[in-house]
Amino acid sequence: MFGIAAGRQQVNPPADARVLEDIVVRDWHGRDVRLGGIWAENPALLVFLRHYG
Repeated sequence: MFGIAAGRQQVNPPADARVLEDIVVRDWHGRDVRLGGIWAENPALLVFLRHYG
């Protein structure tokens, strides 16, 4: 689309996701949430949305 992802992108995920557990992000209500708390009991999917306006 628009030539942005014309080539295959390389990713470098951490070998152990525990390095991410202390990162704090905001949920859809604007509250700070620790990533490790999100997946403490169940798997989690983290999606980043970019605002273009």
